[in-house]
Amino acid sequence: EIARRYGINSSMYLFGVGDHGGGPTRRDILAKMELDKRPALPNLIFSSSEDFYNEALKEKTDYPVVKDELNPIFEGCYTTHSDIKKANREGENLLLTAEASATLASIYGYSYPHSSLKEAWEKVCFNQFHDIFDGSAIHSSYEYSGKLAQEVKESTERIIENSLTSLSSHIKTERKNKKALPLTVFNQLGWLRDDLVAVEMPQEAFSSFHLIDEKDNLVPFQIEGKKLVFVARKVPAFGYKTYWMVEGEKTPFSEAKLLINKERKNGKCRLSSPGRVFY
Repeated sequence: EIARRYGINSSMYLFGVGDHGGGPTRRDILAKMELDKRPALPNLIFSSSEDFYNEALKEKTDYPVVKDELNPIFEGCYTTHSDIKKANREGENLLLTAEASATLASIYGYSYPHSSLKEAWEKVCFNQFHDIFDGSAIHSSYEYSGKLAQEVKESTERIIENSLTSLSSHIKTERKNKKALPLTVFNQLGWLRDDLVAVEMPQEAFSSFHLIDEKDNLVPFQIEGKKLVFVARKVPAFGYKTYWMVEGEKTPFSEAKLLINKERKNGKCRLSSPGRVFY
């Protein structure tokens, strides 16, 4: 069949222990030796996939190029159950953030939550089992995996909140203006960082205020719903930077002109700096 379809005289057969192949057993080796005694059968060679491909290229090089899905059973595994794939990425990111936050806080006496983090990692890793992660498991499996993912989210968010609360108690935020409200931005990544910050407006926030950094520079901001949004700049690696809300005239902020205007065959997209997307 291989010779008829592809015009070559070699073929490759995977065998071994396990449902995905593995090392040959004594029984496999003895079976191969027995088949070698039958003159009507092809010559069998213990080899590697690399040797097979090299041999196939000696016979011809103009093989057809296949660009589409080949798997007849588990098609679409990259996209099936995107919820569990998303939960995995969120779980990994939350765990790294929780570990960094707890480590920084532990320098000042916070009790590092070893067991909680270990348990959360085990749940994330369990959901990475190939039949679960690729979307080919049975429906009830995802009910259980979804429960594990939610437990990871709740556990890590609790660790992050507790560790940063502990760490914040050691940060000096007093200003000459005693009424100024401090906002501390943490960077749990290992490099100097500029990024967008969105926080719930404090209940004690002023009706009119401006935002300043540690050098009293005015920081532009927006109010989106009930959230204060601004760009925190040059926040140290595994560190923090504090901003203050000061009662008084609002920080000047003007609507920027259109920054990006992209057109594709299936539509247009316009993006302005305040973060608004127009289709």
